Amino acid sequence: MACIILGFIATSVLLVAALAKLVEGQAELTRQIMGFAILPPAGARHLARALPAAELSIGISLLIGFAWPFPGWIGIGIYLAYSAAIVSVLLRGKRAECGCFGRFTKSETSALLIVRNLLLAAMLIPATLAPHPLQLPNWVSITIVALTAGFSWFASRSHSANRFHPQPPPNTRNNDPHPPERRHHAEAT
Repeated sequence: MACIILGFIATSVLLVAALAKLVEGQAELTRQIMGFAILPPAGARHLARALPAAELSIGISLLIGFAWPFPGWIGIGIYLAYSAAIVSVLLRGKRAECGCFGRFTKSETSALLIVRNLLLAAMLIPATLAPHPLQLPNWVSITIVALTAGFSWFASRSHSANRFHPQPPPNTRNNDPHPPERRHHAEAT
């Protein structure tokens, strides 16, 4: 019974995080991912589009026992990946918004978040090793997960109308070594 409760708590956190990211929208999530300074802008945009769908699909798979125990291992991997990203930020002495629950919590990366993610990963381990209490027919599970993934993918795309495309600073456009305000001075010398 304890395995089920621990797994449910870790799964619920993953589902709430996915829904919060969907509500937040791709542009804000992209900005938060770029704050970690791990991925280039294009990679951050792709991750911001895929992450809510992945979290939601894995969360639903964990709830219904689809393809058990793989969703449990993937969920553990997600929590460990989040911890590794936060460790990377902290080791480089940077500050970044967590982005865990969108606008509902605006916390910065910290050792406490690493501990939280590691605890959530640890909570999934006994649940993943135990047989899942709910065994739906495969066609029902596949339908539920496919609809969830499709819904979250399209929801994240609809929030991406204002896609985040970082622009280079004005003085670096067209590889011009002299920005417009300095061009007159450069020509005079």
